[in-house]
Amino acid sequence: MDQEELQKNIALYYSKLPPGVQKVFSEMAWLKTLEDIAQKYGLNEDERKTLGTETTLVLLGIIHLVEYEENLTREIGLS
Repeated sequence: MDQEELQKNIALYYSKLPPGVQKVFSEMAWLKTLEDIAQKYGLNEDERKTLGTETTLVLLGIIHLVEYEENLTREIGLS
């Protein structure tokens, strides 16, 4: 999926979230958790971007949790 298509999908799925969930997602407190994970595992910048992208996709329901886990294991070596 190219970057433009990815952004369109994110916007589409975000718009389908209930308002309360949109608020939680928009506050982006979950990004602190991602940063903690990235530091814990010593992820480089590309790996951090992958973690952020994949987490965004699973939070929005674009990909299934199993696919998320498989992608993180395959792409950045997280178990």
